[in-house]
Amino acid sequence: MKLTSQRKTGLTLVEVLVALVLVGILVSVSGLLLSPLIQTFLNAHKASELMHQSQLAMARMSREFTTITNVVSGSSGAITYDTLDSSGGGHRRTISWDGTAGSPLLLNANTLAGEVKLFTLSYVDGVGETPQSSWGADSAIIEVLLDMGAAGSIYTNRFYPRNLR
Repeated sequence: MKLTSQRKTGLTLVEVLVALVLVGILVSVSGLLLSPLIQTFLNAHKASELMHQSQLAMARMSREFTTITNVVSGSSGAITYDTLDSSGGGHRRTISWDGTAGSPLLLNANTLAGEVKLFTLSYVDGVGETPQSSWGADSAIIEVLLDMGAAGSIYTNRFYPRNLR
């Protein structure tokens, strides 16, 4: 009778455990390296969304303010005005912010921009004049400052309502 030795193939338990430990170390190190990159991407994405929201709000205010026919009242945080639509019908609208950082900027009851850090309105009688915090009989220019809280999301503009006079 002849004995034959059979060679077993495969990995031992120790080799499997060493491989699992090495894979675990590699995964942990790569996770630590990727975490700051992911956080940077998320921050950039949020800043981009805030800038886009600011641009949309300023564009909407531009359309609104250029069609004003009468300003009912204006303060540093709100303006109520009359405007005409394309069919010639009149509407009363209010743009307002309650002054609380993180609260929305509203056009009537609808959100114009969310999570606003700062919003101020100033009113100027003419070019070169000092801005006032409330609308006056001689006011002709509306200055807007909108800050959404992200780097690069502070917008200012001057609007000249063309239908006031």
